[in-house]
Amino acid sequence: MTRLVWDKVEDRTYETGIDHGVLYFPVSGGVAWNGLISIDESLGGDGATPGYFDGVKQRDMQTTGDFEGTLNAFTYPDEFMAFEGYGELGDGSYVDDQQAQVFGLSYRVMIPPTTAYQLHLLYNLTAVSGERSYETLSDSQSPMEFSWALAGVPETAPNYRSTGHIILDSRYLNEDLLNAIEDIIYGTDTTEPRLPRLSDLIDLALSWAPKIISQSTAGPSRGVYILANGVGDLSESNIDGIYFPLPTTRLVETDIDGLNRLVP
Repeated sequence: MTRLVWDKVEDRTYETGIDHGVLYFPVSGGVAWNGLISIDESLGGDGATPGYFDGVKQRDMQTTGDFEGTLNAFTYPDEFMAFEGYGELGDGSYVDDQQAQVFGLSYRVMIPPTTAYQLHLLYNLTAVSGERSYETLSDSQSPMEFSWALAGVPETAPNYRSTGHIILDSRYLNEDLLNAIEDIIYGTDTTEPRLPRLSDLIDLALSWAPKIISQSTAGPSRGVYILANGVGDLSESNIDGIYFPLPTTRLVETDIDGLNRLVP
């Protein structure tokens, strides 16, 4: 046992800043969101109700809410207009008051004085635009700030309460796993960015065991392709014998459903 020590230099961390915003489309794909100012997070309906027995307080019964928030930005991707209720007529023409679409979002929160950060992933969001005020030009112009109220529908999280918000902390997550997840959500030279299903993301994090497909060079299995430990093509899942393809996989689909080939 050791005595507690306060205010060590390495413990003087704090959270600040927001960057690497990404807007995700309902099926697949996403675009960078530049100009983010802030995202205020909350849980709608979250609270506690006191429980009494014979006039004496015994416990607080917690009520857990679902994700709500407010997004503030100086600008937004053109693609976001469909998610706040604008319908595109074509050639830069839009109609307002249409059915808004559901989208996903991710962003980073920095943890100075280190280079560490937290990745926040938000699922099944809807956005309601705040009031906008357009002013005449003057000698002291300032950029307009846009604001949206966000609400999220939770996804199934195996062995956990359903949620629409997950946080990945670079200080504690396996570096190779973090790189693999960032290749998924940010895209690579050969894959487009996408927001993975929450259940798949949890499965990948809990059962991370990356494999490389390689050709055996010795023994009776000489010339046979085997799975070797290492980051590259696949990762184990929580189901024995089932693997996830990684963004860096050399396996590509063929015309035959379920059959892939290895590209060197």
